[in-house]
Order: sequence, then C-alpha cells, then structure tokens
Amino acid sequence: MPLLLSGRGFRRELESAGCMAVFAPLEGGAETRLLRRLRGAGYRTQLSSARGLGDPEVFLFQKHGIRPPHLGHQSVGRGAAVGEVQEVMPLLGEAMLGSKPVALWLLEGQVLDTVLYTTGGVIENDPPPAFLTVHTANKRMWGIPADNRSSLWYSKILGPGKAPEWTAAFSIAMPRGEDSLTAISSMDEKLIIFSKSDVFAIIGDGPNNLGRGGSFNGPRKVATGVGCVNKSSVVAGPFGVMFQSDRGIYALGRDLNVDYIGSRVEDEVTSDTDISSAVLVEERNQVRFTISASNQTLLKTLCYDYLHQVWTIHESDSPVVTKTVSATLYDGKHTVLGTDNYISRDSSASYYDGNPFAKTSIVSSFTTAWIRLAGLQGFKRVKRAFFLGQHLGGKVSLSAQYNYNEVTTTSKSWTNAEIVALSTDPMQLGLHIPRQKCESIRFIYSDKDQGALPADGDIISSISIQVGTKDGMFKMSEGSKK
Repeated sequence: MPLLLSGRGFRRELESAGCMAVFAPLEGGAETRLLRRLRGAGYRTQLSSARGLGDPEVFLFQKHGIRPPHLGHQSVGRGAAVGEVQEVMPLLGEAMLGSKPVALWLLEGQVLDTVLYTTGGVIENDPPPAFLTVHTANKRMWGIPADNRSSLWYSKILGPGKAPEWTAAFSIAMPRGEDSLTAISSMDEKLIIFSKSDVFAIIGDGPNNLGRGGSFNGPRKVATGVGCVNKSSVVAGPFGVMFQSDRGIYALGRDLNVDYIGSRVEDEVTSDTDISSAVLVEERNQVRFTISASNQTLLKTLCYDYLHQVWTIHESDSPVVTKTVSATLYDGKHTVLGTDNYISRDSSASYYDGNPFAKTSIVSSFTTAWIRLAGLQGFKRVKRAFFLGQHLGGKVSLSAQYNYNEVTTTSKSWTNAEIVALSTDPMQLGLHIPRQKCESIRFIYSDKDQGALPADGDIISSISIQVGTKDGMFKMSEGSKK
C-alpha cells in the first residue's frame, strides 16, 4: 500500500455502502493511514477489536457491565455469582457527541458471527395480522389482532424513515378469563389497554430489536367493572385518559383511579357507536366528542372543558355536515370529516357554519342547572338575577324557568345598540323575577338575533341571585296532598 494515499476512493465507497470489509496486509499500518484521512475529512474515528465485543448494540451505544481479568487472584466472595462486574461507558459514547459523522474500525473481524454480517442479530420480521386498532407509545407501535383479541402485538423499536417492523415473538397474552380487548391508549410511561369491562396497564421498555435487554411489567389490572366499548371515544390528555363505557363517559386519572365525568351529557350518548371521534384541543383546554347517532339531523359535538370541568353541547344548523366519520387536529384546528365527504374545521374569523353557498349563523346559548337554594322542595323568594360579563357584539336574551318546568315564562332582551348605550365595561345586566316564590329556578342565555348579522357574542363571567328563604315546603294544591 503506498505511503501517499488520499483515501478519497475509500471514503466514497464507505459512504456509499455504509459498511465495508477490508483485507489489510500483514505488515499493518493501512488502517491508521486511512483513519487519518477520514479524520481529515471531518470524521470522528474509533479503532477497536471485534474480540470480546459481545452484543454490538449494547457495547457500542449503551452503558454495560464487564468482568475485569482476575490476574490469578482468588475471589474472596465479595462479587456477584458471576464474579466482580464493572459498569463501563459505551464504546462510541464520546464519539457520538456532536454532529460529526463517526467511523468505527474493528480489527480481527474474522471472529464475528456470520449472523452479524447479514442481519446484526436482529430478529427476523413477520407479517403482522390485521389489527382492530393501533397506537404508538414508548417508541413502539401496538396493535390488537382482529382475529385474536385476547393478545397484544408490539413492534420493534421505531426508527426514523422506517416502517414499523413486526415479529410474532413480540406479543403479550392477556390473563385467562379476560374478555376481548377493545382499545389502546397511553399515559406517561404506561400503556393503557381496555376491554369491555376492565382496564389494564403495562410498564417497561421491553426487549431491543435483538430480543434481548428489558422486559414489560404487566398487564396489570387497574380497574374492574368498567371498560371501553368504543375505540373512537378514547383520548389522552393532561387529565389522563377519557373513554366511553357502557355506562357513559369515564376518565382514568394519572393516579389510575376511574371517575364518572359524563353525567351531564349521559342523555346525549345512548349507544356504543354514537361517538365517532374524540380529539384533544389543548390550546382551549377542551376535549371534543363528535356524535353520529342514527336519528341525528344536526352536527353535534360534546365539548368538555377539563380545566373548569364543564360540559357544553355544540350543534350546527348547517345542512352541509350532519353526521361525522371522524375528526382530528389539523394545523391546530379541530377538523371534522362528514359522512357526505365534506370537511369542516374551526375558524376564529367566521361566525357561520357550513360553506359560502349554505351557511347558517352560529348561535351561542347555555342553560344553567336547576338552582335549589332551599333544598329539593324548599320554598324561597327570588327577587333579581345579575349577569356579569364582556359584551362583544350582538343581541342578548335572558330567560328564567321555574319549578322544574321547562316552559319559559320570564324573558328579557337587549339589542346591541341598547347594551352599547349603557356604557358599562364590563357588561352588567339585571333580570327582574316577577314570579318570586318558587322551589327551583334556572336561567337561559342566548345571542340569537333573527335577521341580523352574527357577531362574537358575549363572555359571561358570573351570575348573582338576590334571594330570601321562606318557611315551610313548596305550596301544593289540595289535590296533590292525600
């Protein structure tokens, strides 16, 4: 080999192939000259021997244990059963720091196993089964086989630019007697698995692509008697994981306790297939469930504000989208795919639903719960109600209903011009209650203004009520008392 060697041809072939076997002359020196040329081209180089390399992935990239030579000394029993073990840094630890390319030169490569030359010892891939649902968590993809829903498959460790790789050896069987799995999610370092009546958790990193290394702890049952019946209802967020069970919408908290949070909207979800999607809109602290019931005529979304723990129902009068296939977050906006192939998305610059050819004004309204200041049937006197908020334009209508009767008998409206003329900031509106003696009362807000252009609506911050309790129970007719 000439002493004056540029190494450009060697470097081009190495960069093209990624790995190269070199038969060096016995007198040596070739490797040091070529490594010097690589360093001159900007590479970080490492020279080592293939003897005693062990697991290449562990020795090169991970902290690992080694047994030092005993040097003829007798062990006094202070070490482990395998003798003294020392932890050492990965062989390429320092070389991998920074952005420079790295070249590893292994001497005595003839001692390597033939498997290392071909596959690196990585477990061979198998075609995966058809999955009921898949989920990505902890650098792997997880799937529930559609033909064997009492097991769980997980992929090899995912890498950039590579499709998920599966092997039949990477699967977890559920405990005997459990019903079939329905959905998968994740929370922190835990994988959450659902059946129709139970919730399980799996913790751990699992084996590497060689089938060695770590393992999984679980599945461990964390909830019994409540599970997931609809995979489309599962959504993870700062609160934990929300899902639909056969009793309504539940939340699995980070402490692995299950809470029923869907009591306010339990009448809106009457079937296991009503929820078509569940999306976390984190910038608004919301979870949105799109509803696609069989008898539905309006686009309906259940919105849960997990910061204030408040439910609202969004309904659209637009005929463009009435039922949904699914929804997602696209460019930070909640985007819905309708069954008629229309796509609808949030727009903060518009006050309309639908498209330019079939648009309807967006109306904001809310109804408070029944307010019972003197118990379920206690008697009280309600004199006035005061609404505090910020006016952003449009008409405001306030109404009151009494005694668990959904018929409105008290109503008052203010036009946009009337509210602007009040010159109050924040907006403060009062509603006189003509029917003061009642056992319960609730209020309705709406900004619907027939024929007028839609506006931003209002922000209602608080509702204050001026009341006085009365002795005795609610006054009933003589015919009601027997």
